[in-house]
Amino acid sequence: MDTMSVSEYLMTIKHMADELALIGASLSEDEILLHVLNGLSPKYKELGVVMCVRDTPISFEELHDKLIEHEIYLKRDMEMKEIFNAIA
Repeated sequence: MDTMSVSEYLMTIKHMADELALIGASLSEDEILLHVLNGLSPKYKELGVVMCVRDTPISFEELHDKLIEHEIYLKRDMEMKEIFNAIA
């Protein structure tokens, strides 16, 4: 994932899966989700663990939504820390 946004990262994974499907090497949705989770940066580790231990599988779209929500949370958290450090 490195410096990519969640949306960029997921589009890259989806594009690679589509390319594999074109050459006859399709991945299941579970395999795609596993690749997504394995490539997440450490700041998404907790969310990845929760997704792996669910009783029911999560869809790619649901995972996308959860990752976007977490990305927004992380940005707000960083902004709040910067504000607090500026005040302190």
